[in-house]
Order: sequence, then structure tokens, then C-alpha cells
Amino acid sequence: MYEIIDNYLKEDDFNKIEKWILHRDFMWHFVDKPNRTSTNETQFQFGRVFIEYGHTIVHDAVGNLKNIMKPYCKSKKVKVGINRAKVNMYINVNNKHEGLGLHQDIEDEKDYKTLLFYLDTNDGYTEFENGEKVNTVKNRALIFDAHLYHQTVTQTDSLFRRNININFKEL
Repeated sequence: MYEIIDNYLKEDDFNKIEKWILHRDFMWHFVDKPNRTSTNETQFQFGRVFIEYGHTIVHDAVGNLKNIMKPYCKSKKVKVGINRAKVNMYINVNNKHEGLGLHQDIEDEKDYKTLLFYLDTNDGYTEFENGEKVNTVKNRALIFDAHLYHQTVTQTDSLFRRNININFKEL
């Protein structure tokens, strides 16, 4: 159903990604609903879309996204095409675990995958429709079929939770 890879990037590569996302000039955008099934005003996030429908929006992000995909491509001996890539940041607003709504990253295509790359360790998690949970662990990659229903569950032990979400197809 899914694959978990801990210590996904080499430490130097992870540090470059983290430095990029944490840079004071990195531009975050307010997103009032993380997905269509979010239900109240505490269900929001900050994010930034880098690639949408295969079109690059933030050209400076491409090198970093390729570096994130490199271990996957090398281990599977494949090339990939990225359909969508974005970074998400969830703020701890009510100090409780709250599911932000089950959804599919790609609804109408069965051959796309999602790679969630966690930038922090905290008690938030990704939950699948069947109730299985994957904890948020810094430098962990979670890979699953993009049509699977899943949701972000917010953290209680840190101010924010960040991940990079990449939807891709093996070529």
C-alpha cells in the first residue's frame, strides 16, 4: 500500500533542502482550505506550489525537486515526470490532533504516485482511509499511489509541521 524510507536523503542534501525552505526570503502563501473536504476555519495551511499540471511555476525549485526525487529514481531505476509539487506548512492552532480531510492527490489517474517528504519530526501524521498512520519523521519519504485517500493530521508538540508533496509518474 505504501513505502516508508527513513534517512531518505544524505545529510548534506537534506540540509540544502531545509536551508532553502527555511530561508527568510522563501515565499509562503496562505491556503484557507488544505483540500476540498476541509470543514472549518482552523483547517488551513501555508504552502507554495512549484509545479502544477506538469508546468513549472517556480523555476528555482526544479533543482531541489530533482534532488528529492533522485534517490527514488536511482533505487527503482526509472525516470519520472512530475505532475505537481508543493510544500505544505501546518500551524498548531488548537493543540489537538485534527484530521484535515480525506482526499486523493490525483483522482482520475491510477498510475501516479505521491512522495511525501517530511521536513520535521513531531506527533502529527499522515492517515490513510483504512486508519493506518505514518508518523512525521524528519528526512522520511512516504510513497504511495496518488489516488489513495489520505489526510494530514495536525501536530500538538510543535508550532509547525512541514512536508514537500510531489505527485509523479514513472516514465
